[in-house]
Amino acid sequence: MGEITTARAGLTFAQDYRGDVLVADGVHDLVFCGTKPIGSLSECGTTTQGPLANTREQFPSAKSFEVYIVPQAASAWVKHYQAPEAIEYVMDWLDDKVNE
Repeated sequence: MGEITTARAGLTFAQDYRGDVLVADGVHDLVFCGTKPIGSLSECGTTTQGPLANTREQFPSAKSFEVYIVPQAASAWVKHYQAPEAIEYVMDWLDDKVNE
């Protein structure tokens, strides 16, 4: 419900944010990437093109920006079979940023 409620609020840009950004989402997130009716298979693109990659525009001053697309998953990717690998990826990314 939070996604649906906040989606109507519109986009805001983090003009002054200068930290690192990692966007992690399932490749089939219908709420964020869907343009078809509910029940259709959505496509969030790649790490360089598509709805997830385009969120880079919201962080114009970020130190770094990266997209991780969880395969065969949707918006609640932590509940999918790919969650262990995706969580490991996110944790490794965080560990790398802390140790820079």
